[in-house]
Amino acid sequence: MTDKELQFAIDSGIIDVATIQEQFDMAKREENLSKHKYEIWKGKNGCWYTNLPDNTKPNKRRQIKRKTKKEVEDVIVDYYENIDKYTIDRLFHEWNDSRLNKGKITQSTHTRNNTIYNTHLSKHGYIRVEDVDSLMITEFLENEVFSKHLKKKAFLNLKGLIKGMCLYARRKRIKIIDFEGAFLDLDLADKDFDRTEKRNWQTQVFNEEELPLVMEYLEKNLYDIRNVAMLLLLISGLRIGEVCVLQFDDWENPVTINITKTETKYKDSKGKVHYEVKPTPKTYAGIRQVVIPSKYNYIYNILRNKAADSKFCFDDGKGGFIHDYVIRTWFYRVCDILDLPRRSPHDARRTYATMLLNNNVNEMFIVDQLGHTNISTTKNYYYRDMRNVSSKLKIVDNLDF
Repeated sequence: MTDKELQFAIDSGIIDVATIQEQFDMAKREENLSKHKYEIWKGKNGCWYTNLPDNTKPNKRRQIKRKTKKEVEDVIVDYYENIDKYTIDRLFHEWNDSRLNKGKITQSTHTRNNTIYNTHLSKHGYIRVEDVDSLMITEFLENEVFSKHLKKKAFLNLKGLIKGMCLYARRKRIKIIDFEGAFLDLDLADKDFDRTEKRNWQTQVFNEEELPLVMEYLEKNLYDIRNVAMLLLLISGLRIGEVCVLQFDDWENPVTINITKTETKYKDSKGKVHYEVKPTPKTYAGIRQVVIPSKYNYIYNILRNKAADSKFCFDDGKGGFIHDYVIRTWFYRVCDILDLPRRSPHDARRTYATMLLNNNVNEMFIVDQLGHTNISTTKNYYYRDMRNVSSKLKIVDNLDF
């Protein structure tokens, strides 16, 4: 049949193009589904599951979850149609895994990236990287902010992940994506982000009436290692993760501590949380030497006597270190005992920073003690008013109106 005859058959209705296209699409779909070697099953929660090949995983496969069987089959079809193409899914996992393998990120950061990807990007994972442009990125980010009511921090994490993927695509010569232009074109303002109602600033530090009560309680109950941890947090401004993994080798003397590491945690594929020692602090500035008041030089000996056979100051009794949730939970417990609003270990750090600022301590010393890069971080995020009502009244009563 010539092209002219074929066109005549189509125009006259002898050949139904729509029906042929539909049959072709169905045959193609069945062909792709026939390539799938894994079971498709319905879970007890009503969702449908299957596995797709994934050489980046230890078991060489990753699980897919959708609300309906058709949606699972759609993912399968998309996967086999794009199996030889460089998809967003492939790009993300290569980028994320390569950073982990090179030691550029920790296992906890790798896990966090996976969570961000699964939350925001996985449903678009079948899209070819070659088809991505700056407009798609701009519209995607704006849609995520409004549809998922993102807080600004969550948005910045997603934006950072996309930037990393685009840079990896550029290095691998897959495609150069103008992500800088995409970010510049974003039509977002601060009011567009979800705002979590913040705690009263006064409950983010121990005030001048509460702090003596807490200190007295801790100093009278140092037989409990958790109280020692709380006391050390309050008199040093250390981060909770830094205290958890503190080792006796870190003490230069009973009043000087070298901070070089912190606690890190991540979830494995089964959802189990693992705790490890990260060989560097939270930030580069976190590598520092911290001094504690001389009157608390007995803390080192208390720790040494309690964990004589361990390298960790806060030993968990199994040769490891006490985990952050143990100290955090105990913080709440002590506040309950003293009938005070609950505070966290980070509130102890805020209390310490506030005390230094209130006493007009040299700013460079404050920055060094806390491991900040500059004093503005301390003032903007750590300083809170510790004064009670009577102290505030003295101030306003002395004003000459």
